[in-house]
Amino acid sequence: MSTRVVALMMLAVATTWAQELPVSDGEDTPVVILPFTNISGAPADDWLSVGIAESIRVDVSAASGFISLTSTDVEQVQSAWVVSGAFQRVDDRLRITVQLTDADGRTVRAATLDGAFSELFALQDQIIVELGMADLSATNLSETPIGALADPEGFASGGFSLTSPAIDPPAPIPPAVESRNSTGQATVRAIRLNAPIVMDGLLAEAVYTEVPAITGFIQQEPVEGQPATERTEAWILFDDENIYISARCWQSRMDQVVANEMRRDEIFRNDNFAIVFDTFHDQRTGVLFRTSPIGALMEMEFTEEPTFNLDWNTVWDVGTAYFDGGWTVEFVIPFRSLRYPAGVGRSWGVNLGRTVLSKNERSFLTLIPASLSSRGFTTAAYAGNLVGLEVPDESINIDVKPYAISGLTSDFSTLSPVENQLSGDAGVDIKYKITQSLTADFTVNTDFAQVEVDEQQVNLTRFSLFFPEKREFFLEGKGLFEFAGGRGFSGGGSSAYRRGRQATNTPVLFFSRRIGLEDGRVIPIGGGARLTGKVGPYSIGALNIQTEGEGTIELPSTNYSVLRIKRDVLRRSSVGGVFTGRSVSQVSQGSNQPYGVDGVFTFYDNVNLNAYLAKTQTAGLVGDDLSYRGQFNYAADRYGLQLEQLSVGANFNPEIGFVRGL
Repeated sequence: MSTRVVALMMLAVATTWAQELPVSDGEDTPVVILPFTNISGAPADDWLSVGIAESIRVDVSAASGFISLTSTDVEQVQSAWVVSGAFQRVDDRLRITVQLTDADGRTVRAATLDGAFSELFALQDQIIVELGMADLSATNLSETPIGALADPEGFASGGFSLTSPAIDPPAPIPPAVESRNSTGQATVRAIRLNAPIVMDGLLAEAVYTEVPAITGFIQQEPVEGQPATERTEAWILFDDENIYISARCWQSRMDQVVANEMRRDEIFRNDNFAIVFDTFHDQRTGVLFRTSPIGALMEMEFTEEPTFNLDWNTVWDVGTAYFDGGWTVEFVIPFRSLRYPAGVGRSWGVNLGRTVLSKNERSFLTLIPASLSSRGFTTAAYAGNLVGLEVPDESINIDVKPYAISGLTSDFSTLSPVENQLSGDAGVDIKYKITQSLTADFTVNTDFAQVEVDEQQVNLTRFSLFFPEKREFFLEGKGLFEFAGGRGFSGGGSSAYRRGRQATNTPVLFFSRRIGLEDGRVIPIGGGARLTGKVGPYSIGALNIQTEGEGTIELPSTNYSVLRIKRDVLRRSSVGGVFTGRSVSQVSQGSNQPYGVDGVFTFYDNVNLNAYLAKTQTAGLVGDDLSYRGQFNYAADRYGLQLEQLSVGANFNPEIGFVRGL
């Protein structure tokens, strides 16, 4: 059911692209069906070029209000529509892409159909249904709601009807890999590899000469909207296990390439090339991968504007190389390192970006307004569209990471000397992908021995310092637990972006560093479980951790629980609720339960509204336990306005959170 509904939504939006078509009252509209392009190139499949076109011609002739013409008649018909497309056969799978254009070359509708080669005839019959020509006359085709177009029984479940949201501009018709609309937004096509590529960064494989490159990068800085001064050519490829992003970055002066940093996540002041994927195509969430000419790595995930997690690390790799006219790069990202919805024909959001530091130039595949600066790259609403991907089906995906440590101690300086005393510890972390978009994590006797040390901070105030989370178990999906926008503006109105540090005035209802740490001491975590991901329009985060007691500071075994649910509303907004609980309160005999509701609303390109209402329940603290905030932010190119009302009660006590004080 969901497949059919979303497919119809795409066609409905496609209808709005067309103006009134030149149709004469009482006359059939002429339609020309062109032979389809054989992308695979196998001579044995050439017969399909004419075969598919002939099948469409027969179906169009039988439809009301249309007359089919041969391609030789096109010049004689001023108001002819044109059906064109391409097909690709890989083993026993077949993909057909088709578009319907008017006499002015405007795309009226476009569709992609996937299925087994044995389903060829069913696929051919479905083409004019997807184009909306099956049961409608030409006169009312552009006037009838697409919801009235019936999807024949069996096609929605047959695995080849559309499952992605509507995209604009429509998908490029092969062999083209790129199309743009009037605003410059790009839709690009991913290419399936027929042979593996070597990850050496040299771009020596035949695919880089056989497949056209994605080009046309547009400056954000220094001259917004102008073509990039240095040419960039890119390709997006995939096979059954990985997605590959390759680029040839031309450079007019090689002595001006800046590349001197290999520390992970520290390449902002180097020349670099990056890609953003909005895998759910919800214009809210995504991941970013970036590298430099010498192969330094940086990745991050972002969940809500402008919440991001720079400490997130996943499995991927790059290969880079220099050539006489610039440098080249190849990314390889396993599909299993990404979260995405399952289904055939899905589209993703995508943007590509390049920084040429010597010119202070940032350019992108799809234009990002200069007013957004660098954060615009992680604003998924400004991404283009990626089509043609064939993501792997759901399969068992379990990662098991055990650990064991041991020691042998001898100490003869104490009153009770020991010799060759053996000690040890063991534990395990398990990650299980329930679906491609929903992940469960389990931990037993968690090991944090390899955690990066905290950055030093100098505190000259009376307020507590806020240190970001660095423990791997708590990092992935961290943004799902953010409440009321995660970061707000504080004081002068600036947000704290570095290393995920939160704006400090607004209370944080869930701060994972409250778990397993107490007054600078490490509290052993006996076990725990976490569920994070997305189901339809709902983002879900659930966490339950049990810590062991610590006798030296008289801290009993404590249970921590968190439940966070958000629902996408409107185009780029969300509403949700959160509940957190600590079984043993820090201030009284009893438990502590904070909970609240929030909304994050984004209107147009520069208007944001955040609001929340939260309450805590703590034994012994009665009354004045509410906190609320309303925040309005208007950020234009020349002028801006920020308004905020924040209230924190004296007894507002989120013990798994963070309150700086006012």
